[in-house]
Amino acid sequence: MNLTIQIGRFTRDPEILYGEQQAIKCVKVDIAVPREFSLSDDDPTADFFHCVAFKASAKFIAQHCKKGDRVAIRGRFQNNNFTKSDGSKVYGDQLIIDKIEFAQTKPDQNEENFHPPDEETPFKD
Repeated sequence: MNLTIQIGRFTRDPEILYGEQQAIKCVKVDIAVPREFSLSDDDPTADFFHCVAFKASAKFIAQHCKKGDRVAIRGRFQNNNFTKSDGSKVYGDQLIIDKIEFAQTKPDQNEENFHPPDEETPFKD
């Protein structure tokens, strides 16, 4: 079974690729997923994955997502291997997004200046 769930932040704005009649063909994004631990100080603190979305997921990302958004992605890894014109092989993989949702909402800019009215707490100790 090839199934993965990743929670992280987009490292760049979505790259939208269009097909016929300007319909969204696919969307490419990159995600940084923080590591829970590291073995040494030289270990990276996050893993970076190239992602591709099609159909409804692509449309959602194109309309609602941008760099820095924290998202939860469910999908599968797929090889993206190819041979260059000089005959050398290039190996890679990409995460194919099946489902995506926001994992965190960003606070409204006005919340910083919001102060609730002074009221007594209805419950007393």
